[in-house]
Amino acid sequence: MRVNNPDAALKLIAEWKEAVGSDKLEMYFPRLQNECGAIFYIRGDYVKAQEAYAAAYQALLERSDYPEHATHVARALNGRGLVRLMYHDYQQAKAFFQEGQALLAGADKGLEASLIFNLGLCYSELGELATALGFFYESLEHLPETALSDRSLRFNRIAKTYLDLGRLAEAEQALAALDLLEPLPLWEEAFRAATQAELAGAKRDTLRMHAFALRAYEQATEMGAIWDKSRALALLADATRTLQRWEETVHWQQELLAAKDSLMTRDKLLEIQDYEAKIAALEKEKLSDQLELFEAATKIKSLVIGVVVLLLLLLLGLFWFQRRTLYLKARQMEEVQGLYAKLQEAHADLQVQSERLAAVNQTKDKLFSLISHDIRSPLGILISYLRLPRNGGVDS
Repeated sequence: MRVNNPDAALKLIAEWKEAVGSDKLEMYFPRLQNECGAIFYIRGDYVKAQEAYAAAYQALLERSDYPEHATHVARALNGRGLVRLMYHDYQQAKAFFQEGQALLAGADKGLEASLIFNLGLCYSELGELATALGFFYESLEHLPETALSDRSLRFNRIAKTYLDLGRLAEAEQALAALDLLEPLPLWEEAFRAATQAELAGAKRDTLRMHAFALRAYEQATEMGAIWDKSRALALLADATRTLQRWEETVHWQQELLAAKDSLMTRDKLLEIQDYEAKIAALEKEKLSDQLELFEAATKIKSLVIGVVVLLLLLLLGLFWFQRRTLYLKARQMEEVQGLYAKLQEAHADLQVQSERLAAVNQTKDKLFSLISHDIRSPLGILISYLRLPRNGGVDS
């Protein structure tokens, strides 16, 4: 009733509100406010939705049996978070969803799955796509297999997140999982068609992108979904511009073919000759540039060869100088060895002569010794006789 006929739901709630007593009204007031908030949210009246959810939350906080109504409190927090999400206040929305999840602690799997999924939406809008992806998968685990609409919503968001991350293969797998959940609600069909259009655009398949964007726009228009309609319209405009560029390219190609057929006229021939002259001039300049490059390359090649030859000559000179030095050193060594041999021979000769001189000197000493011993006595007598006349010892 809330989704299909919100006006009837509001009227029924107002009649029921008048019918119950004041004590029951106090008991059921938070639930009524939650229902009213949901209806206002679906109708797009986010100010009244925020007031209704805030009133329900405040009324539940003031009750003494507040812990027994954790599910209703979490539902009010979920509604307040959704409204903040629509106003792009992602931090505050995240705080509401986290508080609601902490209150539930597994009491209501469906509501907890919704809170976890909405947390993923916050992280997705904040640019933390990998974290958002984890929350989307976690919310899937809390949903039963029979909740086809809720599961299709999760898979749609998972596909869109993979697409934003640039992981096209995973996005295709998530979209393929939606095929198992058909028939999908019209809202989810529009969302899936828009995601398929983005995927086709990422693959540069403009025709499929245009087809999916058109389908998403038609479904969103039929559903009255403003956000999906604007998204589909933007994709459709992008695909249309691409197709128009493609059609313009085809048109100009056809124009070029038609102009080619009419180039046989005199004016066109002159233009062709002019173009040919320009092409010839360009080719001449190109040939001149190539010639200059060839000459520069030849000079560089000659310079390189000269440097290589010079290096070779330098190496040969060093080799010859080293061999020459070794040869001269060998000659000097031979001369030194010859001189040393001669010096040894001279030393030997000197030693022999020294031995001979020593023998001669010994013979001299021996001779002088004999002479001094054998001649001394006769000379002494002779000297004595010679002195006698001087001394008067001999008569005349």
